Amino acid sequence: ELPKAPFVAVIEGMEADVNGPIIAPDWESLRIYCHQVAGSVGNLCLAVWGWRGEQADLFAKSTGEALQLTNILRDIKDDAYEGRVYLPREVLENVRINSRQPLDILRHPNLADACAPLIDLADQRFKIARSLWKESSVKTARPAWVMLELYRALFDEVVRTGFGPDRPRARLSTARKLRNLIPAYISA
Repeated sequence: ELPKAPFVAVIEGMEADVNGPIIAPDWESLRIYCHQVAGSVGNLCLAVWGWRGEQADLFAKSTGEALQLTNILRDIKDDAYEGRVYLPREVLENVRINSRQPLDILRHPNLADACAPLIDLADQRFKIARSLWKESSVKTARPAWVMLELYRALFDEVVRTGFGPDRPRARLSTARKLRNLIPAYISA
């Protein structure tokens, strides 16, 4: 009884990745991509866990976007070395990054400015998802809440660590994961 549309979206997201490197998509394409590779997976998981309907769809969309934007921000350096840049072209243009060469973008002094709109959007999506969860009474979807809270901690670490070629990849220690997972699981 799982909906078909999220399966199709996941396949489309995989196709986007294998059909060539993604380099500076427009905002709308990035948002669609986030839904395909993360939000649609959330839709499927929530359906399995028994949470369906408009509120579940909004939670999956917000959570998926927050998680995928966190991944994009965390992986800027790794992606650049793989020939990919997920930062939207409008953002790059707004901060006067004119090159579309991934390593040039990674080394540009305005990189942090280019990341700011993604940070703001991810933060908004985390807040929306948290609000939707608190309004929900579907506790069978607890893994989604735990994942959201763990990724929020990772997002905070990504923002704290910063961006650029000399920055280490943000990660959470096992102790920090536990400090976030246990309260999230209990509070769900």
